[in-house]
Amino acid sequence: AANEYAQMLATSYDEMKAQHPDVTILGGSLVSADTEYLQSMYTFWEGTPKFDHLSLHPYTRADDTSTDVIKKPQYPNQCNVSDPLSPPWCFKQGIENIRKLLDKNGDDTKQIWLTEFGTSSSAEFGGAGSKAEQKEHMKRALNVLNDWFLDGDAMKIPVAITYRLEDEDEDLAGLFTEGLAAKPVSAEIIERIDSAGKLITGVRVPDKSDEVPTPDETPNPAQTPTNDSGGGGGFGIFWMAFILLMANRKKSVLDGKSIC
Repeated sequence: AANEYAQMLATSYDEMKAQHPDVTILGGSLVSADTEYLQSMYTFWEGTPKFDHLSLHPYTRADDTSTDVIKKPQYPNQCNVSDPLSPPWCFKQGIENIRKLLDKNGDDTKQIWLTEFGTSSSAEFGGAGSKAEQKEHMKRALNVLNDWFLDGDAMKIPVAITYRLEDEDEDLAGLFTEGLAAKPVSAEIIERIDSAGKLITGVRVPDKSDEVPTPDETPNPAQTPTNDSGGGGGFGIFWMAFILLMANRKKSVLDGKSIC
């Protein structure tokens, strides 16, 4: 329950700050943009929140209105608002709702740390369905983050960490296969890095939502992006720290500012 977690976090916060005043303590690690749960934490604390910044895992859920036999998760810039369960499990709208709740509770200076985000390439329920679609999900997520940065760092997101580095057994959310072969999603990140290991800014990478459908390709309304930014420049290095690239069990660290 939210109250039990809020009590545990408050106790831990006070004890850690007493020993290490300068340590940064993240609250949450919410597995979705659950504003009701977060507000319950604020209510329990009675105006004295016990965290420095909020950790969030903004995963997207399968769209139950989809006619696909195996339902796929909504894209990061989509949100089927007709489904009452969707908003907490929408990437863009979910993060925006969390930002509004933080601001409403007087925490407009607190940051949102995306300590996990991404999509599986699995064709099973909830997976993107293919490696190509996993890459498309990543492309849209990075474009959303980029557009917020260009909008004056609207969401205050200094850290975004992809889940995960490599596949493991049935968990196919990795940037690499279990045998460390690069998946298309890894190229989506790598191609945005310059020779110095910094993220290229000023160029938005087009995604499928930029395409205009022909009359025969008009998408299902439930699958139409309702929150697509529709433009803007590239994405800034404000939220990227480093990317771990593995090949033949060797690690190469690219110096950026906050993604791993």
